[in-house]
Amino acid sequence: MRRREARPESGLVGRKVQRVLVGLGGAALVVAVGVVRPWEAHRRAVAGGEGVASGFEERELGAALPPKPGETQGRAVPASPPPADTDAPPAPVTQPPPPPPPPAPTPTRAEDSAAGVLFREGFEDGALGERGWYDNRAPLIVPTRPHTGRGALEFRFRRGDRIPVQGGAVRRLFTPTDVVVVSYWVRYGADWRGSGKPYHPHEFHVITTSDNEFIGPSATHLTTYIEHNWQQGIVPRLAITDALNIDQAAVNKDLSRSTERRAVAGCNGGAGKCYLGSGWRNELTWSAAAPAAGLEPGPGSQAEWHRVEAEFRLNTIRDGRGQRDGVARYWFDGRLLIDQADVLFRTAQQPQMKFNQFVIAPYIGDGSPYDQAFFVDDIIVSTQRVP
Repeated sequence: MRRREARPESGLVGRKVQRVLVGLGGAALVVAVGVVRPWEAHRRAVAGGEGVASGFEERELGAALPPKPGETQGRAVPASPPPADTDAPPAPVTQPPPPPPPPAPTPTRAEDSAAGVLFREGFEDGALGERGWYDNRAPLIVPTRPHTGRGALEFRFRRGDRIPVQGGAVRRLFTPTDVVVVSYWVRYGADWRGSGKPYHPHEFHVITTSDNEFIGPSATHLTTYIEHNWQQGIVPRLAITDALNIDQAAVNKDLSRSTERRAVAGCNGGAGKCYLGSGWRNELTWSAAAPAAGLEPGPGSQAEWHRVEAEFRLNTIRDGRGQRDGVARYWFDGRLLIDQADVLFRTAQQPQMKFNQFVIAPYIGDGSPYDQAFFVDDIIVSTQRVP
């Protein structure tokens, strides 16, 4: 979790996947070509609604976050520089806002509604936008060894890459809820070694209604993390950050007894870490005691499919104060490896906060030390554990 300062706060899609072909029965190849857009192309991409993801910092581009659904005002962005023989400043050019992300889809199966399922995704084809996914709508789907069906999502890093070759954050909204359970199947390449550091990669996130639908995960009112740090095997880790709640005038002062207008994951007292990156950042983490899977062949190999489940339950607000009764739990192949039932996710300054956004955004802040990949399939986001 350290060195999150390297992570873009809400940059633009840095790599555009130009072609995604899903082969039936393994008959087709999947090719992804990464192209880094120059600044002007980035501006056009945002205006055209291509979305925002890991790749560049917003402040470096001078671009504002896209408006929330329902906002219709245009955005002023810099025009081209004036000719060299004039000192006149460039005139602002009004661009239409990007389209909003798709609305949170409703479950289509009666049994899913009864089980609290908010959505399922099996990555059978590349039509993710039609199923409610937004931002990077063209991640790489491959027919090689899916968990079930015809395809699985691949995240491949080249040596030195911070984000996968097929692009940045893949997002989906869901019906707002106080409790969310994320379930997915994952397998790592036999040569997977993660970041090579005791922090990163970031992998999966859940964000809340308190933030924009395109916000960068590292600076929000609450982001939860589900990830695996490689230490002689994949070590499960859950974490939270709430950097936008930090009282910048009271950094490293304990405000936990004096005010609810403070951060809960560090910088304003209580548990957690505080550090200066692109502004003040914080983090609170929980890790499993040992690797959940490793290099040895067999059922416990990281190269085999494993089921991950993570539950986040927001703490209650009572008598104007946040209560330490939130929940953060993690299961690996049905084994409970992280169990925290005293979590403070929010204070009384966010009483209406609910989870509503699932984000897949693999990121290695120092760059991947190797060419390596991992695979994801059969995601379920629900309000309770689903068999």
